[in-house]
Amino acid sequence: MGAKAYKGPWPQREYDGSEVFDNLSPRTIATLQTYPGMVQRNIRAVDAEHVELQFYQQLRAGRRCTCWGSNTNASGTCEVCYGTGIVGGYLKYGCAQWMLDATAPNLTLNNIDILMTKNEGPHIFGLSEGAVSGEIIVKGDLQGNWGKPGACPREEGPVDIIDSHFWQDDDGQISFFIRSPQFTAWRPLNKEHLNDLLQYPQRFDVRITMQRPGVEAQSPLLQHLLIRVFRTNVAATRLKANRPRGTHAQSLAELGVLDEWTSERWWFESRVPNLTDLDWFLDINRNIRWKAVDTDKMAPQDVTLSWDVTVRKVQDFEQRILKYPA
Repeated sequence: MGAKAYKGPWPQREYDGSEVFDNLSPRTIATLQTYPGMVQRNIRAVDAEHVELQFYQQLRAGRRCTCWGSNTNASGTCEVCYGTGIVGGYLKYGCAQWMLDATAPNLTLNNIDILMTKNEGPHIFGLSEGAVSGEIIVKGDLQGNWGKPGACPREEGPVDIIDSHFWQDDDGQISFFIRSPQFTAWRPLNKEHLNDLLQYPQRFDVRITMQRPGVEAQSPLLQHLLIRVFRTNVAATRLKANRPRGTHAQSLAELGVLDEWTSERWWFESRVPNLTDLDWFLDINRNIRWKAVDTDKMAPQDVTLSWDVTVRKVQDFEQRILKYPA
C-alpha cells in the first residue's frame, strides 16, 4: 500500500497537500497547513541570526496617576506613570507588576498624610503634622501563584525588581515590611523574603514605617513602591529580532535638539500578539533603548505570521522611557 493511501486517525493525520483539495477549501488548507508552517519557518529564520531584546508595552488602562489633573496632561517627568497617565506606565513582557502610590486601593494610613505637590508631580506620602512616626499598610495581589514551593522556573526565584522612590535625611528613617497568610509575622521587604512568599497564593500586605527625631525635623517622603515578578523563565521573556536594514541620518542638529537619529527596521516572528508605536525595546547586549515608531503586521485571515517594526534610538529628552526601571 502506498504511503499516500494511508490515512491515520484524526487528529494524528497530517495533510501533505496531495489529497486535500477535493475535500477542503483553500482557506481551510491555509489555516491547517500553510500558516502553521510559515510560523515555524519564521521562528527558525529568526533563530539563525538575531539580537535579544526586552519588550515593554505601554499600559492602556489602570489607575489614573495623580500627576494628571482634570485640566492638564500627564507629566513627562513623573516616575509613577512615566508620562503615560496610568500608574505603572509600562509592563515588561512576560512579567506582572504591582505598584503602591497615592491612588492605591485598600490603604490604611496611621499618622500619614497624602501630600499634594506641584502640578507636574504626583502626590506623595509624608508624616502628619505633629507626628514623629507613622505607617502605611496596603493589601497587594499579584494574580496567581507558582503553585507548590520549588515550582518556579527560575532558580533565583520569580522576583525581577523591587523599586522604590523615597527621600529621607540623616535623622529620618523609612522601612519596608511584608507578610502573607503563610508568613503572618512582618518580615523585611527584600527579594529573599518575597521569593518565599510568591511560592504560595500571592496575596500579601505591605507595611511602610516612617520616623523622624522630632516634630520640627523633616519628614521622610515616599512616592511609590514597585514590585515586578517573572511569569515564566527568563528566556521566554526575551524577544528575538532580525535586523536586516538600518539607516543613519543627521536630523535637527541645526536646532540643537539632537545630534542624530538612528533608525532600524526589525523583523519579528509572531510571538507578540500586539505591538504599537507606544511601545519600546531594550537591546540587552548593548543596553540601548529603542522606541517603535511604525509597526506593520503580516496577518492574512487575522493569523499573525510576523512583524516589521521601524525603531529609533530613545533620545535624552525622552525621560518617560529612560526613567522606567528595565
